[in-house]
Amino acid sequence: MARVRLLPAALLVAVAAATAGACGSTDGNAGAGASSAAGTTVTATVTTQNPPPPPTPTTPAATRTTTATTTAAPPPPSPAPADAATVVGDYFAAINAHDYGRAWALGGKNLDSSYSHFVSGFSDTTADIVTVLAATPTTVTLHLDALQSDGTTKSFEGTYTVTDGQIQRASVHPV
Repeated sequence: MARVRLLPAALLVAVAAATAGACGSTDGNAGAGASSAAGTTVTATVTTQNPPPPPTPTTPAATRTTTATTTAAPPPPSPAPADAATVVGDYFAAINAHDYGRAWALGGKNLDSSYSHFVSGFSDTTADIVTVLAATPTTVTLHLDALQSDGTTKSFEGTYTVTDGQIQRASVHPV
């Protein structure tokens, strides 16, 4: 069943008729659907709107609640500090590369009173050749041949103690 809105349509027709009559009709026949002497025709369009369909009853959709419990993976283990043999090997590699800052950071600072004194101790050394005699996770016993710039070799043996990836102390003597 279509509903017609009469008030707006009637109002539109009345406005159109009044407008046509006020547009200069001289023959006195102003009115709805009248033509003026100039041949103007007024047309009214009535638009109807169908009402929306009535709402259909709906059944609420079933809802499902799912609870999932997840357990976060344990964090990866923190990297273990380098073992003593690795730290001591890196220490002498830094010395041989003349990277005294790295050697100082790897534990040279625990073996000498100052950085400048530490560096000057290698002024006549061209290379250190290290042979590991024994190693545990915290100590390294080694033989060291320090090649000198004058062509001689100074030999040492001793133990280096490492904690948390850094040389803490050394007990070395000439052989």
